[in-house]
Amino acid sequence: MARGKTFFNLGKYTFASWMRRGIGNAIAANGSTVIRAQIPINIQLNEEVLSQDVELLGPTDVMGIQSNAIVRTEPLNGTVDFEWNMLPYIEFYDEDFAWRYTPDAPDAKNNLRPWVALVVLKEEEFSDLRSNRGALSAIRINTAALPVSAETHLWAHMHTGEQSGVSDLDKILIDIANNYPKDPDGFTCRLLSPRRLDKKTRYHAFLVPAFEAGRLAGLGEKFATVPARKAAWSDTNRPGTLDFPVYHRWSFATSDASFEDLLAKIKPLPSHPSVGMRDLDTSRAGYVKANGTPNVGATTPSVLGLEGALRTPNMVSTAYVANGKKDDFQKDVAALLNLYDNGLPNDTPQYGEAKMDGDPILTIPLYGQPYVKRPINQLSTASGQNTPILRDGINWYSAVNFDPRNRVAAGLGTLVVQQNQESFMQSAWSQLQYLQKARNQLAAVGSIMERIKVRFTNETLVPQEDFVSMARNMTSRVAIAPKVTIMQNLTASILPNALMNSATRRIMRTNGRVVKRLTVTNATTNTLKVVTDKLMVNNGAALTSYRIKFLKDFVIMSGGVIVIGPQPIQTPFDIALGQYLSRIPSLPAQNVVTFKFADAHKNLISAITNAPQSVLKTKINLPATQTSVNTKPPSEFLGQPVFENSMYEYLWKMDKEWLLPNLHLIENNTVTLLENNIHFIHAYMLGVNQEMAHEMLWRLYPADLSATFFRHFWQAADNGIFDIETIKKWIGLPAPERKPATFDKAQLVLTLRGELLQKFPNTVIFAALVKRDASGKLTFNTEGSNPGTSGGFRFPIFRAELPTDLQFLGFDLTVKDVSTESPNGTWYFVIMEPVGEPRFGLDATFQPTNAAVYSRNDLSWEHLKNPNFPEFITESQKPTLATMPASEKDLWGKNAASMGALLFQQPFAHFIKATDMLTVQK
Repeated sequence: MARGKTFFNLGKYTFASWMRRGIGNAIAANGSTVIRAQIPINIQLNEEVLSQDVELLGPTDVMGIQSNAIVRTEPLNGTVDFEWNMLPYIEFYDEDFAWRYTPDAPDAKNNLRPWVALVVLKEEEFSDLRSNRGALSAIRINTAALPVSAETHLWAHMHTGEQSGVSDLDKILIDIANNYPKDPDGFTCRLLSPRRLDKKTRYHAFLVPAFEAGRLAGLGEKFATVPARKAAWSDTNRPGTLDFPVYHRWSFATSDASFEDLLAKIKPLPSHPSVGMRDLDTSRAGYVKANGTPNVGATTPSVLGLEGALRTPNMVSTAYVANGKKDDFQKDVAALLNLYDNGLPNDTPQYGEAKMDGDPILTIPLYGQPYVKRPINQLSTASGQNTPILRDGINWYSAVNFDPRNRVAAGLGTLVVQQNQESFMQSAWSQLQYLQKARNQLAAVGSIMERIKVRFTNETLVPQEDFVSMARNMTSRVAIAPKVTIMQNLTASILPNALMNSATRRIMRTNGRVVKRLTVTNATTNTLKVVTDKLMVNNGAALTSYRIKFLKDFVIMSGGVIVIGPQPIQTPFDIALGQYLSRIPSLPAQNVVTFKFADAHKNLISAITNAPQSVLKTKINLPATQTSVNTKPPSEFLGQPVFENSMYEYLWKMDKEWLLPNLHLIENNTVTLLENNIHFIHAYMLGVNQEMAHEMLWRLYPADLSATFFRHFWQAADNGIFDIETIKKWIGLPAPERKPATFDKAQLVLTLRGELLQKFPNTVIFAALVKRDASGKLTFNTEGSNPGTSGGFRFPIFRAELPTDLQFLGFDLTVKDVSTESPNGTWYFVIMEPVGEPRFGLDATFQPTNAAVYSRNDLSWEHLKNPNFPEFITESQKPTLATMPASEKDLWGKNAASMGALLFQQPFAHFIKATDMLTVQK
C-alpha cells in the first residue's frame, strides 16, 4: 500500500486576506475613540475648500442577515459525523461581506479585521436568552470558549481560482481587482473557526458581531458612546459570561475518527480461499423420479461446490461429470424433463408444453422454456452422446437444466419473484397505461405515415423531384448509399445544391404561377418545368438544347435558380447559364457523379414510413416479433414492462450467503478482490425472468413471455450497462453466438469491509495504471496501454452494499489485466477523500508520506500545543514540525491568506496495489 497524501493537485487557489470595495477603502486610521468609521470629504466652493469627516454605516446598523447572503456552511446543519480534525466555516456570496461594515482601516501589517466572527461552542458553553423587543436572538457565552480576539483577522479570507498558487496580499490585490469584473462568482468570502474540535461531541456554530458597538446594538442596548474600533471581547480580564446577538446559527456533531484514521485501518489482503463457495450435497436431491419413485440419483461427485454471485479469483470450481459420462442425477432429470411434450408426430419428445392427454403432469421446471424450443437431443452435446455440456459448454440451455448448481441459482430467482410478485405486478400494471398510450400513438403515426406513403409514392400526384425538394431537411439524415447521405450525393454530383432551396421549390411547383408564365425555345414544350425536369433527371446534359426565351424573373447564383426582379434578354442568368452549360461537357465522364431522384425518393419514403415506429420501439422496448413459445400474445399487446430493480438486493435479503458464501471470513477493515460469478448470475436472472413471464401469463397481462424484464443484477447505473443481454441472445445458442453478458469475462469486484464507506459514502474509488518516475514518485499513466485513450483509468461500473459494513464495486478489469506487469505501469486501486469544496484543518496524527520531506499537508494537531489557548489555533504557537522551513514558519500567523494556504487540505488518498489483494496462481 502506498500513501498518496500530496499526490493529487486538484486545484490551486489564490487566498486574499481581505477585500473591500467602494467608499470603505477611504476609511482613515483616525484614532480609537471615534464613535463611527469616518472618511474625509473635501468640497470646493468657489475658492474656498470645505473639509468634513463623513460617518459611514457600520455594525450598529446591521439588524439581520438575509439567508441568501450565505452560500454554504461546513459542515451542513444537522451533520452527525463531521471530521473532528477539520475546521468549520461559513461562506458568503458577496466577496467583501466580511469586511463591508468594518469600522476600521488596515493595520500596519495590512491586515483588516472582519466585522463578524464565527464562534463554535459545545452545548454546555452557552445558553439561549430571551431577546429584547426588536433585537436579534441572543445567547450567553462562557467567554473561555471564545477565540483570541486580537486575531480575528486571521480567520476571514477570500479565495479565487483565477490565479495559480498563493501569493502575498500586496502582490495579488491588483490581480483580484482586475479579475473581479470578469467573473464575480469566481470569488468566495469565507469565515473560519480556529477551534480544535473534540471527538463525538455536539457543537453549535454562531455568526456574531466582532465589534462591541455591533454587539450592543444587536442586543438592543445603548451603544452611542462606544468607540467604533472596540472589540466585542478582550483577551485579558474577560468576564465569566458575555451576551451576544446571533446573525446565523447551525449545529453539527463530530465523529470519533477522521477519514485518514478510518482509511489507515484498511488493510489489503487476498480473500480467504473458502469465501464464495460452500458444499451442496446431492445424495438426496428430493425430486421424485419420472416413474413415481422417490429420490433422483446423486451427482458425480455427490458433493459439489455451490458458488454464489461472487467468488474468489483463485477459486477452482468442482469438476462435474468428467470424461463425458452421464451420472444418475442427469439421467433422472432428463426423464423428468421428457414429460414435457409438444404433441409432434410420433410423440417425439420436445421441451415445451406438458402432456395434456390425461391428468396434468407436475414436473420440475424447464429453465429457458419461454425463450427457445429444442428437441431433447439439442439439450445435449453436439456429438450426439446425449450428455449435457455443463458450465462453459456449448449449450447454456443444457447447462442450466442439468447442473444442480445452476438449478439452485435459477430456483432462487424463481423464489424471489414468488415472494415479491405483488409489488412487481403493481409496477407492471402501472407501466401498462403508458404502453397502451404508446400503442395508440404508434397506431396514429402509422396511419399518418401510411397516408403520406400513398400520397407521395404516387408520381402522378407528386413527381419524384418535387418530393425530394420538399423533403430537403431530411436529405442530410437519410442515406442513399453506405455512409453517404442524399445531400452528400447531391453535393458531389453536377447538380447545384440550390435546387433544394425554397426559391427553387417555388419555381418547380407543379402548375405554379412562375412555371405558367415562362416558356422555352423548344416549340414542343412551353413551361420551365420541362427545363427543371431535364436538369434534375439528366444531370443537366439536356440543357444544351434549351434556352430560356422570356427571362423575366431568374438569375443563376451559386449554380442554382433564385428569384429576383425582371431582367432584359442579356441577364446574369443568361450569362451564368451559358457558363454552367459550357462546363458540363468539359468534365471527364468518369468524374461525373450522378444523382438519381428515383433512388433518393425511395429512401426518403422508407425513412418517413419506418422511422417513427423504430424510434418508438427503442423508447418502449417493443419486441422484435409478436410470437411466443406457448401462447400468442393478445391482439392489443404492444410492449413489455421494464424493471430497473437491482436483483442482488432480493437475494441477500433472503440470505447473505446466497450472494457470497462464507462472507463472515472477510475480515473487518480489509479490502480485497473478488470476481463476478457469471454462471450464478445468469442462471439466477434466467429464473427471475422466466417466473415473471409465468406470473404475467397467470394474471392475463398482455406481455411477450419471451421478453427479458429484468437485466440489472447489481445496482443499476446511468451508464446504460446491463448485467445480462436479452435472454434470447444467449439461451440455447452455441458458444460462438452466445453472449449472455455485456462483458464476456468476469470482472473484478473490489470488496471493502469497515466503517469508512458508512461514514464517508461519497468516497472516491477508482483503478489506475501507475508508474514510478526516476525520483520514486507515483505518477498516472493517463493513456494506459492504448495511447490516445483513457485506458489508464477505470471507474466502477456497478456497486452493491450489504448493510452495515460491506461494499462491492465492480470494475471492467480481469485478474489477468491487473496481475500482469507491463511497461505501461501497474494497476492500483485508489481510495480518496471526496473531492468538492475546499477543506481546512490539520491531520489527526502525523503520518507523513516521507518523514524527511516537509509538506504542508502533513501538518497535524500534534504540532500545535498552546497552554494559554489549548483549543484554538493561535498566531503565537507556531507548528513544532522539525522539517518545517523557517520561511513556512514565518507565514504562520502573518495574515489570513497565509493561514488559509497552510491549513488548506488536499484530498487524502491511499494507493493499493492490485496484486497485494490477489493470490496469483503460478
